[in-house]
Amino acid sequence: MNALFLKNGTLDIATAAFRLADSLPGWNGKTLRHNGVIVAADQQSARFAVEGGALEMKLSNYGERLDLDACFTGGKAPHWLHPLHGAEVSGAVRFFRTGLGFSGPTNLVPIGPEEGLFSYESHLVSAFVAADGSVLVIYTTDNRRFTPKTQIHNRIYRDEFRNRHVVASPVFLESGFATENIPVPAAGLVLPTLHLLFAHALDDGLARAARHIAEVNQARVPATTPAYYCSWYCKHDQFSAADLDRVLAGADQTEADFDSIQIDDGYCTGWGDWLHPGALWPDGMAAAANAITASGRRAGIWVAPMTAEHGGRIWHEHRDWLLHDLDGNPIVKMKAGAHEISSHGDRYALDLSHPEARAYIHHVFTTLRGWGYTLFKTDFMDWGYADSTTVRRHTPGKTSVMWADETLRLIRDAIGPEGFWLGCIAPFAPFIGYCDAMRVASDVGTNWNEPGGTGNDGVGGGIMNMLQESYHCQFFNGVFWANDPDVIFLRDQDADLDATEVRSLALWSAMLGGTLTISDFFDELPPERLALWHFIHPHGRALDPARLPFWTDPQQRLYIAVRDFPAAGGHAVLVLNPLDTEEGATFAVRDLIGRESAVFMRWNPAEQEPSAAFSELSVKLLPHGHALYWIGDCPPPVSLACKIPV
Repeated sequence: MNALFLKNGTLDIATAAFRLADSLPGWNGKTLRHNGVIVAADQQSARFAVEGGALEMKLSNYGERLDLDACFTGGKAPHWLHPLHGAEVSGAVRFFRTGLGFSGPTNLVPIGPEEGLFSYESHLVSAFVAADGSVLVIYTTDNRRFTPKTQIHNRIYRDEFRNRHVVASPVFLESGFATENIPVPAAGLVLPTLHLLFAHALDDGLARAARHIAEVNQARVPATTPAYYCSWYCKHDQFSAADLDRVLAGADQTEADFDSIQIDDGYCTGWGDWLHPGALWPDGMAAAANAITASGRRAGIWVAPMTAEHGGRIWHEHRDWLLHDLDGNPIVKMKAGAHEISSHGDRYALDLSHPEARAYIHHVFTTLRGWGYTLFKTDFMDWGYADSTTVRRHTPGKTSVMWADETLRLIRDAIGPEGFWLGCIAPFAPFIGYCDAMRVASDVGTNWNEPGGTGNDGVGGGIMNMLQESYHCQFFNGVFWANDPDVIFLRDQDADLDATEVRSLALWSAMLGGTLTISDFFDELPPERLALWHFIHPHGRALDPARLPFWTDPQQRLYIAVRDFPAAGGHAVLVLNPLDTEEGATFAVRDLIGRESAVFMRWNPAEQEPSAAFSELSVKLLPHGHALYWIGDCPPPVSLACKIPV
């Protein structure tokens, strides 16, 4: 990779396939031009005069990876500072973007004249894809101080009548950080390093970037695949101590096991009053934890630690803990009744710059840990990331990410290194190294095409969102943490899913290799649904995410996941049709498992359909349908956990 600062300060970066030309730093969204630029003789560094100080930029070239460092010295940082700004991008035909977190959008989008006007934002990891498949990945490993964002947009030039002919559609890039007007230390404000990585394929480039991020942030990845029960989709905030007894008894009666039971929203008197159980839990939450632990399972609990509720103890006794707007008014983050299942009052975010608020959060988790909870699902975590330029903080001087990071460290300290932490509605980047699992999609619904509506804070979601996000976020499953695609439904009541859709979603979640979550009463499941649970249950299987061999192919409308079973001498292949139309495709066996031909079997919990050896797999699926195959010379295991028949 070649990169040089030219005499006028513009930065040019080039590979065999890509060029980023004429980039200059961006200051609050404006490109710095001719600001007293001094370029070093070797053209690997440059110094720019900016408001109240200077910005120094330096290149470090490691062959296929280029590092761009920046340091600002001056009185106060801007709101946004972009080391790359106004760069014209050549050679790219597609752009891979990641959402800020939960719900995305994370996907591959085409870029070119035929796309019309576009603007795409990306967080965590971004990548340009060339026509030959090579990629340029942009990312940072330092995500605990500033919000990173990469954005691309085009500028269309047209001529002829009706502006019908596109003459040119150049694409421009900006990549940088929200520095939120914080004071600058005397030694200068050192920005996170922007890494630009060249790779020959998107899979490889994203994998290398993800490993780099995980290594620097000491990512926590569970050794085994988590399978847990979540109470929310069962009875929402009306789940009670009696319901917990029913879940425990039903699991024992049906031998439909899971390693953890997580009690969700509704157990306390209101958001913020986490240590004060409501009427549905007369013996208290310590007793509930003891009951779960006595059953041999991990006790889990839901907390939205950065929130408080109107009328609760925090509202009455510690209103100064609430986040206030610039006029000094508490900020209502959720109006009464907006959390669709609940009838509680207005909800507010806590001001994480307030030391007493942070101390309270630490106290909550320390107490819950003392009661016996070792699994913690933290929700609405994005409420802790209000841009510091838009609020009146108790203690000014740090970015929203810095204050939130102090809080995350307190939570991890309280639950201990052995505590299992599942993040939800959380920005991905700053949670790497804290969480063991992370929800990647918004709440699923009980209808394939309807948005999930069970408390997702107004974010459009549902099954289609889950499928898209779990598919495109798979590259960091088992690298940053265990991805959590949300719950599966096995029940045949209170859910508008037919038997095929139930099996499609259950097999998809199980094949991905992240968490596997259920929220049904086992004593009311039909025998075939219980058999399906036994078939997909990980049974302590090592966390080993599936391969998605065709996810970068824009022409492939089906979702294909492959899981390798070396001990059983074969491979599982799941083909799923997420669409409302019948879809078909043919795959070469070598693209699935690296062999020229193999024996296929249709693989189901109750039946196996052997076939001859083929070099191709052809499949046609009805809407929302699936086909699960076993490829190998030996009979398949009895379950996806690779329990091999004797």
